[in-house]
Amino acid sequence: MLTIHVLDIPRVIHGGRPLRFPYRKAEALFYYMAVMKQSNREHLAALLWCDETDEVARKNLRQTLYILKKSLPYPVIQSMGKSTLVFEPEGPWTLDIDELIKTPEILADQYATKVFSGFFVKEAPLFNDWLAEKSDEILNRLMAGLEEAFQAAYRDHQWPLCEKLAKAMISLDDYSETAYRCLIDIYGLQKKIYKMQKTYNHFKHQLIRELGVEPSNEVKQVFEDHMAQKRHEISGEDFFFGKEPEIHRFRSLEEGHRKDPAKAVIYVCGGSGEGKTTLIHQLLSRFDLPYVQTHCYEAEVRQAYRPWQSLFKGLMESPQIPPLRNDQLQVLHTYFPGILSRYAAEENLPSLPGRENIDLIFLDIIESLLDKNPLWLVIDDAQWLDPHSLGLLNTVIHYGSVKVGILLGSRIPPDRLFRDSLRQPYFHRFDLEPLSHEETRAFIKAHPERIRFSREEEQELYEASKGNLFLIHSGIMVKSSHPEMKIEAAVYQELLRTRLKSLGDLDRKILEGLSLFFDQPNIYMLCELLAIDLMDFFESVEGLKRLQILKEQIVQNELKLSFSHHLIREEIYNKLSVGKKRILHLRIAGLYEEKLENQPRDRFYYPQLIYHFERSLEPSKALKYKILNLDTFFNYTHELYPLLKDGILEDLPSPPHQEDILGILGALEKELDTSRVSDDLAQVQLLRVLLLHMKGRYLIKEGQYARGNQCILALLEASNQLGSPDYYILGCRQMIYSGIQNHDLVKMDRYIRLGLQKAREADYRFDEAILIRLRGLYHLLSGQLDQAEKDLESSLAVIRNYPTHKYDLHTAAALNYLGEVARSRGNLDQAVVKFNEALALYRALNTSRGMAPILTNKALALYQSGRLTAARETIHEAARIFGESQTVWKKATALALEGHLEEILLGRPFSRKAFGEIHLLAQKIGNPEEIAFVENLAPTETVDHHQ
Repeated sequence: MLTIHVLDIPRVIHGGRPLRFPYRKAEALFYYMAVMKQSNREHLAALLWCDETDEVARKNLRQTLYILKKSLPYPVIQSMGKSTLVFEPEGPWTLDIDELIKTPEILADQYATKVFSGFFVKEAPLFNDWLAEKSDEILNRLMAGLEEAFQAAYRDHQWPLCEKLAKAMISLDDYSETAYRCLIDIYGLQKKIYKMQKTYNHFKHQLIRELGVEPSNEVKQVFEDHMAQKRHEISGEDFFFGKEPEIHRFRSLEEGHRKDPAKAVIYVCGGSGEGKTTLIHQLLSRFDLPYVQTHCYEAEVRQAYRPWQSLFKGLMESPQIPPLRNDQLQVLHTYFPGILSRYAAEENLPSLPGRENIDLIFLDIIESLLDKNPLWLVIDDAQWLDPHSLGLLNTVIHYGSVKVGILLGSRIPPDRLFRDSLRQPYFHRFDLEPLSHEETRAFIKAHPERIRFSREEEQELYEASKGNLFLIHSGIMVKSSHPEMKIEAAVYQELLRTRLKSLGDLDRKILEGLSLFFDQPNIYMLCELLAIDLMDFFESVEGLKRLQILKEQIVQNELKLSFSHHLIREEIYNKLSVGKKRILHLRIAGLYEEKLENQPRDRFYYPQLIYHFERSLEPSKALKYKILNLDTFFNYTHELYPLLKDGILEDLPSPPHQEDILGILGALEKELDTSRVSDDLAQVQLLRVLLLHMKGRYLIKEGQYARGNQCILALLEASNQLGSPDYYILGCRQMIYSGIQNHDLVKMDRYIRLGLQKAREADYRFDEAILIRLRGLYHLLSGQLDQAEKDLESSLAVIRNYPTHKYDLHTAAALNYLGEVARSRGNLDQAVVKFNEALALYRALNTSRGMAPILTNKALALYQSGRLTAARETIHEAARIFGESQTVWKKATALALEGHLEEILLGRPFSRKAFGEIHLLAQKIGNPEEIAFVENLAPTETVDHHQ
């Protein structure tokens, strides 16, 4: 018997062993006849030997048929007449696809991938064309058969068979939306929500990554319907008691918000266990509100904007949300890499708007998303909001025009977070109080367990719980399973221990693993950590849910597991031995480290890595991620002309909010000094370099040049020891910019030479070009105009050859300096042309960073040429940008010229008070030329007109 397989890798089995063909065209001829059953000699000769003459092709066919006859154990290819060949219909053979097309259910256990997988014949293009067409035809017939079998099994509610058939369809075509829709539907019907979620996400990410598209609306709808059903089931699981005043009050507020959308902030405040989360859940489910939700965690309190990642993701995935502009997409992609999966294929997005305050940019995005689509933003455990997120939330509340509802749950009073909002008419405070004695009795009677308590037991429960809802509920649950137990003081510990006492080993293992995470972990990571089979895990989880130890939540359309209350997590976690905690935390940290890809999105794993390394008693490893985490949101520069990375300014992330920055940096330095130095001394040195870089930039930005320069000098020394040209060049540039501001030409010359030497050693040609431009500026400030022009043109020649916009701002800087060369020579019209070329690059990039000094130079050229009105318009724009930014270079010049021109043209007196402030600013910068210019424009009157 010959068993012929063309599904997957083609092969022929005889006597349990694969049959070998003498050469590939003989094998091709055999498969063709096995599939087609009949053909003629002329067609076969042309099919396999199209490049030969007819005579040679026929000869080759005869030889191949003869060799096949000798090679095969049975004569399966027969001649009928002179030209026709047939595959013996009654011969001792079977062809897999013949059987599979008749009974596609067989495929459910095979999981083949292709027809004729990997089979190819050299010098036979016509055969290979047939092979491709026939493979598609067979696959289509198999898919049609599988779909028909699936529908039959579906009608009979044979869900396990349906699951197998859907998987077989996917094995044939991994891009089939029909196959994935069927599998997602079957998982949903079988309540295998985690598998359904994993399958949908796999398919979605595959389509986006490979094809740049999202699943069809039909696939999304099936998934959404099952998630909605699960959401409804979850909402029905919780027993809810009382809070009718809050429900009634919220009903009135929500109805008003629905009829006439307006800003509304509802702050649900209460201690642990008093029902905040349950009340919020009830408000959302009872009123069927459109909302997006996030949760705050203590371990992420220093991770900037982390809660907003979930909120933005939810907003972007909400139906009927309008599309964003490309610059808005770029902002979100920069701060939250990966959040815009459906836009991941877009390239060459424009740079960010020229606004210094990122909160205003985020507000603009929120208002665009919620325009005519009012939603509720829900934030639970708001007491753990990081300063950045809290600042943005205050911006939305105070300055936003969007008609948004904000629902917050917190353990601390609102005046700790929103001191300025409490008196606003749109701010509503819901304070939750412990139950009274009478309310406790009513709660016991209404509880679904229907447990009878004596008056004495009711009193004991009330006194032990102090009216705390969670503790009362726990006491009732314990009483239902242990009616003999007496309720005494220390309620929650006794109750929790009793509830956890009867658990099996697998249940306890899952709870211990879950307790190690401060957030809601990935289920598959948890199973990998604990080496638990996925199905065993789900079965155990169902039991733990029935015991009300665990609960399921749907967050951004993903099913998540968490403890029903944080007190349960604390009890389980505290019972773990120190050694066990350390080992498991270390394993978890290792799993997170495996996810790092040296990409911007790595920063989202830093809080988890810090948390788990600290608890695995590895402070030196935690320190690494503390420093990297701070550097991520401290990555601004003191330089006027930063590089562009991926179309955005390299210094986009803002520094931490109003905190003790030097205190934070000092604490990290002390921790680095006292930490156990591991084998990797280079790693420790790199962390020290990062800290010096952050501290130096911060001090210089604050005008503390001496201390800042000391840090940069230490950075240069450490970079040399580390062998890092990148940080050494950054340090040189920082010193050069410090020299520019202070007109310290000796310092500029020294660090330009050192930087150029290092850039040439490392073959960093674009860094070299930037330093040559700075050398041109040095020659300009030294009065060597010819040499300055030569350097600037040399720098431009290199930078302009770069294929992207990365160095466009440095091009603008060189043009600005060429304009200054022309102005110094008295060629004022040529100077204005160069300044306009530089400004055009800024406008093309839609950014104002660095524009103000160029506008100031242009205004000076116009002023010197007598075009005072044009000079005033230009300097007014410069002053506006100086007012919105933190740039101080040439700010005093701009303000002094603006005051002088307004006095000349508009008759507005240039007051002594205003001049005094400008003069102090010029002295702070310390540039003698600027000080002289400002003093030259000093008002002659002695009276302060603003008094």
